[in-house]
Amino acid sequence: MTTVSSERPSLWRRIPARGPWLVICFFLLAGLIAVALYYFYGRQAPVVENLVPQAAKELPPDVQARAAALAEENRKLEEELDKQRSQPIDCPPGQHPEQKASAPTNRVSPAAGSAVGVPPGAAREIPATGKAPILSNKELSDRLEKSTVLLIVDGGSGTGFFIGPQTIVTNRHVAEKARDGIVLVTSRSLGRVQAARVMAMTPKGGTGSLDFALLRLETAIAPAPLTLTPSVPKLSSVYAAGYPGLIMQGDRGFMRLASGDAFASPDLSLTRGEVQSLQTTVIGLPAIVHTASVLGGNSGGPLVDSCGRVVGVNTFIAVDQEQSGRVSYAQPTGELVRFLNQSKASAQTDTRPCG
Repeated sequence: MTTVSSERPSLWRRIPARGPWLVICFFLLAGLIAVALYYFYGRQAPVVENLVPQAAKELPPDVQARAAALAEENRKLEEELDKQRSQPIDCPPGQHPEQKASAPTNRVSPAAGSAVGVPPGAAREIPATGKAPILSNKELSDRLEKSTVLLIVDGGSGTGFFIGPQTIVTNRHVAEKARDGIVLVTSRSLGRVQAARVMAMTPKGGTGSLDFALLRLETAIAPAPLTLTPSVPKLSSVYAAGYPGLIMQGDRGFMRLASGDAFASPDLSLTRGEVQSLQTTVIGLPAIVHTASVLGGNSGGPLVDSCGRVVGVNTFIAVDQEQSGRVSYAQPTGELVRFLNQSKASAQTDTRPCG
């Protein structure tokens, strides 16, 4: 008798090639476990980075050295200003530091139109032989760059120019705003902000009255003082130099200066025109009417001829809105020379014709 077994084959035996399937199942299980661990433990919340650049924790050595030098320069400037406020002036305008005044002078109120502690002096005249040479545009521009300065006072700014190694001329209505008689002076030729003291001013008056002031630079020497000439014919070419506020608003150097950089300065503005009229004003004073463009901030700046000599000081403008016209006025150097003589200050004059 044949015996038949009722036992069925095992499931594992029914699946062919069970070895590879075991491997596949193992890797699938391991992958599921890895994904689960990543989501539960490894995944972190997203980070939003700050798009504003962060300051470096430590500046480069060259930047640190520059900052230290600027800080030291600022400290020295503050010490100089403190000394100027607390000590009397011992070197008057128009006099070299190594010279000594021939006689002591009385201290007079600057607003009275007299100098404070200045020595006797007079204009130094160039011999009137031949003609003064006409300068090229570059020569004229270079001369004005070296002699014209920006003046910074409380509530505004103006322009001035050197007539001696440390002597600056400007308008009274610019200098009278100076706190404690100190005006900050700068230009690209000076290289950094300097301090100047108000030494003399004409009396305050209405529009068209004499409007001069004399400053003395304390710590530097002018690269190239300007020469004065007493007269200029009508239709002569003239040039105005200065720092008009409307133009300085877009000047990068002025922006840096306003931000506290004592080594920055704006670009000097130069305009060309002609002498239109030589007037006597209603109060009896002479005035040069010219067509060179001047704006607020040009006050106290020089008006020069083609030979680079000062013929007047730009002082005020008249505007007619109905006729859309404007007139520029400069006070002639004849009046300036008289003011300098009264103030015991000196300047070089040249009476030769330009040409």
